[in-house]
Amino acid sequence: NFLFELPMPDTAVQTYYLRFATSGSLQIGPHLHTERELSIENMYAEIGYGLFFGALLIMIGYNLFLFFSLWDRAYLAYVLVILFNLLVQASFSGHINQYFLGNTPVLANGSIPLFMAGAGLTMNFFAISFLGTRHFARGMHRILMGLLVLAALDMLLVFFLPARLTISLAGLIVMVTSLMMIVAGVSSLANGNKSARYFLLAWVVLLAGVLITSLRNFGLLTPNFLTVNSIKIGAIMEVILLSMALSDKYNLFKKEKETTQAKMLHMQQEANKVLEEKVQERTLQLAEAYEELSSTMVVIEQERQK
Repeated sequence: NFLFELPMPDTAVQTYYLRFATSGSLQIGPHLHTERELSIENMYAEIGYGLFFGALLIMIGYNLFLFFSLWDRAYLAYVLVILFNLLVQASFSGHINQYFLGNTPVLANGSIPLFMAGAGLTMNFFAISFLGTRHFARGMHRILMGLLVLAALDMLLVFFLPARLTISLAGLIVMVTSLMMIVAGVSSLANGNKSARYFLLAWVVLLAGVLITSLRNFGLLTPNFLTVNSIKIGAIMEVILLSMALSDKYNLFKKEKETTQAKMLHMQQEANKVLEEKVQERTLQLAEAYEELSSTMVVIEQERQK
């Protein structure tokens, strides 16, 4: 959101002309505020962004701790997904440009497709790691790997091509990847991967937020709190649901491990029982054979004495 100071004396009518130009999509929602009204509105907006970015940073730290505790690469992939999600949202909100790029439009324009392509890359990496597509969805595995390579290529092209081209490609990659996440989740779930349940729900929620934003951008929905913040709401819900998915995956793995250990223990107990029965049977046979041998020896001894 760009800010222009307009001197407006009470004694005369003033006419102002604004010209806008962009290499991407353009949505203009002009608002007129007094300085005090703008300060109050900006304060509440920054509190909201602080809560949003703070929640994502907490989730990054928490899942990074889990990664170093469990050494499961799905947690590392999830950390990267949250990180690039944060960077994309911070780029769109202008915080990256304001605090890190020194209000440089060229760098700001380049950062958006760079982070969007990175988001597409990490989304595919996470899906491959979490869903185990190599085993549960082999056809989708090849598609996700292709999208991952394409996203990595777009990250390189950011430094050589105009932003309008790379951001269009990045947007296409993210859109296709989001759809493929749902297809991969359904395929993995159908092939027996129970941990895909929350994963599937997370991407449905995020796509709902993207759809609402797209409808607002095309003028089909009026701007309000929900339509303006639908992607942020969807992103937070996605982070929560994917965390639940990882927790569910770990619990399922733990349960399967305990079930396997219980089966192995039962099999070992059964084997010990069978072995014990065989030992007892063999001992009885040896005892009977010993008695027969003793009786035979007694008879032989008696015959010798005669």
